[in-house]
Amino acid sequence: MQEIRESQEKFKRLFMDNPEACVYVDSDFRIVDINPRFTELFGYTLEEIKGKHIDEVIVPEDKINEAKVINQKALEGPFYWETVRRRKDGSLVPVSISIAPIKLEGKLIGTIGLYRDITERKRYEERLSALHFYGQSLNKAKSMEEIYRLTLDAMEKVLEFKYADILMVEGDVLRVVDCRGYPQFISLELPLDGSKGGITVRAVKTGKSIFVPDVRKDKDFVGVQSGILSELAVPIKIGDRVLGVLNVESKKLAAFNEKDRELLEILASHAATAISNLEHAKKLEKYALEIKASREKFEMLFRNNPEAAVYVDPNFHIIDINPRFTELFGYTLDEIKGKHIDDIVVPKELIKEGRMLGRKGEKGYTYHDSVRMRKGGMLIPVSISGAPIIVEGKLIGSVWIYKDISHLKKIEKELRDTLEKLRVVGKLTRHDVRNKLSVVAGSVYLIKKRLGGNIEVLKYLDEIEKAIGQIERIFNFAATYEMLGVEELVYIDVEKTVQEATSLFSDLKGAKVINKCKSLVVLADSLLRQVFYNLIDNSLKYGKKVREIKVYYQKIDDGKLKLIYEDDGIGIPKREKELIFREGYGKGTGYGLYLIKKICEGYEWTIEETGKYGKGAQFTMTIPRVNRIGKICWKLNNVTNWQQLNMLTFKTYGATHLSADQVS
Repeated sequence: MQEIRESQEKFKRLFMDNPEACVYVDSDFRIVDINPRFTELFGYTLEEIKGKHIDEVIVPEDKINEAKVINQKALEGPFYWETVRRRKDGSLVPVSISIAPIKLEGKLIGTIGLYRDITERKRYEERLSALHFYGQSLNKAKSMEEIYRLTLDAMEKVLEFKYADILMVEGDVLRVVDCRGYPQFISLELPLDGSKGGITVRAVKTGKSIFVPDVRKDKDFVGVQSGILSELAVPIKIGDRVLGVLNVESKKLAAFNEKDRELLEILASHAATAISNLEHAKKLEKYALEIKASREKFEMLFRNNPEAAVYVDPNFHIIDINPRFTELFGYTLDEIKGKHIDDIVVPKELIKEGRMLGRKGEKGYTYHDSVRMRKGGMLIPVSISGAPIIVEGKLIGSVWIYKDISHLKKIEKELRDTLEKLRVVGKLTRHDVRNKLSVVAGSVYLIKKRLGGNIEVLKYLDEIEKAIGQIERIFNFAATYEMLGVEELVYIDVEKTVQEATSLFSDLKGAKVINKCKSLVVLADSLLRQVFYNLIDNSLKYGKKVREIKVYYQKIDDGKLKLIYEDDGIGIPKREKELIFREGYGKGTGYGLYLIKKICEGYEWTIEETGKYGKGAQFTMTIPRVNRIGKICWKLNNVTNWQQLNMLTFKTYGATHLSADQVS
């Protein structure tokens, strides 16, 4: 009983001190309790609404049917919804609702609901959506003046900044090119090479946003309007190159917040993209003049190519496409001219691959099989070949050819079907041969029994038994090798797989397996268990006095993951580290580590021995973030703390409203 009372008190405080508005209702949705935040958000005290149906108190008339659906959903389990609710004064407030039933011994005793005021978030989303609209308009701008006008429109009408101006880098000065809100146009040039020059100059030099809550305390402040007290300057950047600055000012102290900075940075990014597109459009005209003399011949070869072709400038912005490109990917030239080819056909997961191919294509002919994305978002397998176009020693662009290899995938499937038939034949053959080997082994056993005293004969019979054992191990290798690439890759729990591999050993010879792969799943097949089985088997056979085997993982900076197996045995000499993965090398059949490497290659992993001789063996399997067809290769399946906390709160808070008799 003491524990129950302590639990009641603890979670009563959690309920009352919750930063979100909380209400506890009985099984009929009548109010039992509310917390102070509920009163603050909706205006009601507990005395005013206790015993009333929650829908009668805060649900607007046009949301009654919605509320009934939410209540019904809440009886089935935890439920989340976003809607509006009514305050005491009749005003509406947008809220998110988290609601869940409270049950005891299978019986519903009530429901708890959490209401979060999402007014600011909705306002932020509306401003973000409006900025997206301006971003689309900016991308269609035909001149710098149009870009300035649209950007200032967004700063004034969407972000609601009264004093706003745009400054652009021109040589060694930063010049105001347009402004809003000031009594007259600001004619201002700030030197970039001096020690001072204003907050906007600092934003150019650092490439970072600068927020000054009180300009009176900033020695760099350059005032053009009296009464200005705070300023926010955000650089307009393309990569690391700063083109200019979006600057806003206010006559209030600390007038801007983090959301203002984020939104202004988004607008600056849209402006930078628009300027970049405009620059690229001008460059396209220049490149067109440079190749005018050979255009007709190039056009004929390009247009009549039976495969999809695209011609891009040195920065990989699209200059031209052929009809087959439109047929394969669905885009017309008008839709994508001037845009980066990777933004059009490369899936987000393969952007790094696209950039890698681009770098190779600048240096010479390159070829690669991968997948690319059609206009509707559908992926298609293609072979990609590219080559640079060089005129008088100068790179002026490159041509890329995309060949639809969907039909090859069909052939691959047919080949897999054929291999499956061969696998079945191999399995039946091994089965029959194993039966014959059993007969041979049985005969050897009987001969040994009969000629037990003939040492010379026994020696030959031992050799026969060893050969039979070797044949069995080779058959086992063949059976496993035939499975390479047969199964479809799925997401597999590594911790469970290590446990399964360990359980296959009846005797670990005193070694302890430490499995630290909780929550890790990888794209693999059932052969992953064979990988860990072979590694453990090697440790036990050749590690000499292995006492500890550990399997764990490490994330690395480029998105890859290292899956590491190690033991505390004698390790592997440096001269053998590369040899151990070769076919036939080793003390046994020579196929164990060779098979592991082949399995890893099938998953698009790499494996290497990274241990130190004398301190133990260590095998590091490096897993990419995505494979060549864009699938995620590994992920961590963690239950969020929010879910755990809420489930604990719901269960325990229900107990605070039960009597001692009910609990017992």
